[in-house]
Amino acid sequence: MHETTTTTIHHSSGRANGTNGHDPVLAALERIEQRLARLEAKAARAESAAAQAPPAVAALVDTVDDVVDGLRARGVDVDERLGTLLQVMDRLTQPAALAAVVSLLDKVEEVRFLLESGVFNPSAVRIVAELGRSLAASSERTPPRVGAFGALRAASDEDVQRALGFMLTLARSFGGSLRDLEAPAARALPEGGAR
Repeated sequence: MHETTTTTIHHSSGRANGTNGHDPVLAALERIEQRLARLEAKAARAESAAAQAPPAVAALVDTVDDVVDGLRARGVDVDERLGTLLQVMDRLTQPAALAAVVSLLDKVEEVRFLLESGVFNPSAVRIVAELGRSLAASSERTPPRVGAFGALRAASDEDVQRALGFMLTLARSFGGSLRDLEAPAARALPEGGAR
């Protein structure tokens, strides 16, 4: 009798709620069950990934160990290198360094043009290095006052002759480059623009 009464109340409750015989509690339980099934599937996938992680991590550690052993066999102080790398990373990520990198990237076309100019050609770099050494050595001494006759006398010195020859060669080459630069600019002038 108790069960019949419960069932009757159950059905009349369903009709009163307008669910056409569907119990809202059962519907809620079904939704909870579906969510639990989805959670179980996700947990199973996570468990599978966790089971596969230790072998993958072990393989990675073995690879790193092999690389470190190879470096040490070649006499490389790995700890010192890592310390230096961390210092470099610290300096590279400072705001001033990042701002310089951004500024350089803004001028990437100019940098590419400079790299293609030959300024980093080994012979050009050697000349610039020697010029730097000479500049540093000369700046440590007070230069003497030299007049026209002193310049003529200095022209008999072999080193001065060599430097003058280099400067004249540079002037000839640079003058030709300037002529090539001026020609397109002259052609670009509008008619009647040059008088």
